Amino acid sequence: MQSQTEDGLIVGLRNSTGKIEIEVLYGAPGAGKSIALRDEALGVPGLYLFCLPTIPLIKEQADKFRALGQGVLVIEARSGEGGGRGRVQRQLDDARADIATAGITHAILFMTHESMMACDLSGFVDWHIRIDEVPNAVQTGKVTIGTRESQSFFRNSFTLDPVGDGWAHAKLNNAQANWKDRAGDALLARLGDFFKLAARPQGAYVNVQSWTNVKEFQWVSLWSPALLEHTASVKIAAAAYLDSLGYKAAKKWWADEIEETKTEIGDPRLSWPTIRVHYFTEGHEGTSKFWGTSEGRKMIKAVCDYLGEHVADIGFWSGNEEVRNLMEWRVGGVLTRPKVAGSNEYRHLQSCAFIYSSKPLPGDEALRGPLFEMSEADILAAREDEDIHQFVMRGIIRNETYDGDYDCYVYSKRQAEALATKLEAIAKSVVVIPVEEAGIVDETIEKPKGEQKPKKAKPLVLGAKGKKMINPRSAERRLQRQNAKKR
Repeated sequence: MQSQTEDGLIVGLRNSTGKIEIEVLYGAPGAGKSIALRDEALGVPGLYLFCLPTIPLIKEQADKFRALGQGVLVIEARSGEGGGRGRVQRQLDDARADIATAGITHAILFMTHESMMACDLSGFVDWHIRIDEVPNAVQTGKVTIGTRESQSFFRNSFTLDPVGDGWAHAKLNNAQANWKDRAGDALLARLGDFFKLAARPQGAYVNVQSWTNVKEFQWVSLWSPALLEHTASVKIAAAAYLDSLGYKAAKKWWADEIEETKTEIGDPRLSWPTIRVHYFTEGHEGTSKFWGTSEGRKMIKAVCDYLGEHVADIGFWSGNEEVRNLMEWRVGGVLTRPKVAGSNEYRHLQSCAFIYSSKPLPGDEALRGPLFEMSEADILAAREDEDIHQFVMRGIIRNETYDGDYDCYVYSKRQAEALATKLEAIAKSVVVIPVEEAGIVDETIEKPKGEQKPKKAKPLVLGAKGKKMINPRSAERRLQRQNAKKR
């Protein structure tokens, strides 16, 4: 049931049936979901906490709010150089306290998705939360550890609270301390993400319930709007939220508690563009690891050669880091970040290229297991396919009055077909076209004969006082050599 304040006012998201109510604003990219949130916040007095994907987008939107909402207090809580979670938390707490002390009843406070998931928002009881675009609510990983000393380290660093069949909630002890103190240690560097996510208010989940005799464990960090049940209201404006991993995971764990209402935003388009989706290969799928090899670089060279010669006036482009490093200065147009959700910076450009991969990772085994029961197709669609769709929709086809041509280039046929299916809703026609001239349409990836099996990840081994220990096998061989010399 809804909770009450000392004055008897009803607060919180739970309705009369005990369900946590959230509202999802959906519609095609560019339909006006963000504008709907802005119009409400400026037109209906109240305290609003806006959560956006990036700092540049916060700057852009905060300026628009100030220009349109004269007299409405607009504050940006964000980190800068040398900042971080602690700095944003202080800004949030100070802003909330100042607003309460001054008796201000209409204010808008901006923060990033990352800060929304990392900071303590328990004090924002009477605030309306507005989340623009899909947050990266689910992250996964796998950790290999090696000795009793390592197990002791984890036992001292994390408290485990069993939550289900073989799983536990791992909370970082003394999470208020800077997690970078531990994650920044050279020996623990590869645990940085796990430390950071475990330090969040919601912690992380691991598939062990005790550190005794643990050699390897999987972890999952999950944020859900259910964690905001104490606030006045929550609205999420995102075309793909209902298909996101965060939504699927939250529904799996909080299915009996969450009740979402869906509101479609945007009138039908006034004009319909003609879209051509070009792809370079149907013989294999690209990955960051593959593009980092000699054979992978050869494929990217073919992409660069084609774009440079035939599409010199490409509008904007991006890709994985390996791809950007190889394509920069060889391809025209504007180089952007891979994830530009919410941005309107490129909506005048008539073509784009996105050579990108975000395949399921080893740590995603937890999502495919009995805990969440997601398929590999679910993960691929929510990550790679949606990232590509969001990128392509930043161009001129975002304008509902545009009825001209639009060309977009992706790496594989599978990506092109998935993208075409998504674009059919806003186009007069969508055509998928192989780029035969690049010469890699039928190229396949074959493992060389005699290829060695991939090496297993080295276990994390900690000795006394956190010092790195010598591998036991190496120590044994060293002793054998020393004994041989004595003979």
